[in-house]
Amino acid sequence: MEKIFLLATLLIVSNVSNSQKHTYRDHINKAELAIVDSKFDSALLFYKDAFYKNKYGLGKDYFNAAQCAIKEKQFTDAKSFLLTLYQRGYALFDSMKLKKLQTQVDTDFISDLKKKAEKIKVNTYDYEGLRTQLEEMNEKDQYYRRKNPRDYVHKADSSTIKTIDSINAYKMVAIFKKYGVPTEFMIGYAFNGKVLISNINWEIILLHQRYDTPFRVVDFSEYLLPEIKNEKLPSHTIFRLYRTTLSNDPSPVWGHYHLYKVEDDKGSYRYAYTKQDSMTEISINKTRLANGLETVADFRKKIIFYATANKDFLFDFQFGEDVVSIPKYIADKVAEQTTLIYIDKK
Repeated sequence: MEKIFLLATLLIVSNVSNSQKHTYRDHINKAELAIVDSKFDSALLFYKDAFYKNKYGLGKDYFNAAQCAIKEKQFTDAKSFLLTLYQRGYALFDSMKLKKLQTQVDTDFISDLKKKAEKIKVNTYDYEGLRTQLEEMNEKDQYYRRKNPRDYVHKADSSTIKTIDSINAYKMVAIFKKYGVPTEFMIGYAFNGKVLISNINWEIILLHQRYDTPFRVVDFSEYLLPEIKNEKLPSHTIFRLYRTTLSNDPSPVWGHYHLYKVEDDKGSYRYAYTKQDSMTEISINKTRLANGLETVADFRKKIIFYATANKDFLFDFQFGEDVVSIPKYIADKVAEQTTLIYIDKK
């Protein structure tokens, strides 16, 4: 009941001050939808406006802005966005994404980018030793799981894993109480520095505290839900973690089970979504918009692009959470239980 009350309170607050709280996310949503429609000039303008209004622009957004700038031959802007990532500690010149990007520009672009990068002091994010602490927790979390990757629950190390998970969970509670949820401005990007995704380290620890795990000792939802308002975090990331830790919540408000990837008799896949009545979807969209998310229809549109047509951009989705695969042997049963609306691929 307390969680429901907290959720309702936060949604009311978000509705009252939506225009102030979600300026950055609003612009990013518009930019991503413009990318889906191949309107890269419009997307670039939305990104520039977003960065102007919020100095805490997210790494994935700077990378996408750089891609838009290159497609529009705005190479000065593209270099500026990429150098921002480099300054923040992203291993830009080791990135597979950059290597792919090199095929879209001439050699002078990369040469000039490297010269400018040499003059930049890289920020190694480790706010009060937080990144170092999370690295140590992550290493302990993964050590015994790597020994028995397919079955670590019933093996000899299971009791050790359970103990480590419990200790890490309570350490995360202490971190949340002291710092809030770690952002890329506290700990930088992924630990190996070669993928542009934030917070992968503490996410792993939280996901071992799923509502259905036998090792669960902490429900993190009370710490995650207030972070919905934090624009230093990718919105779908925090919602995904909230869903996962509280319960396998099927509520379409938070994005869960928006889209299905359904296998047919030939082994091919088609994308589909669950039909909602118009009043339900209106209500869902009102809540999503109040919390800095796009409408359900626009969310599906982004995921379809990400899953089928995207080769260059970084979107904040996760398969298995935002997109659920349905193998052909249960596809008919699913179709009997719910009305699926199929979406043709591009």
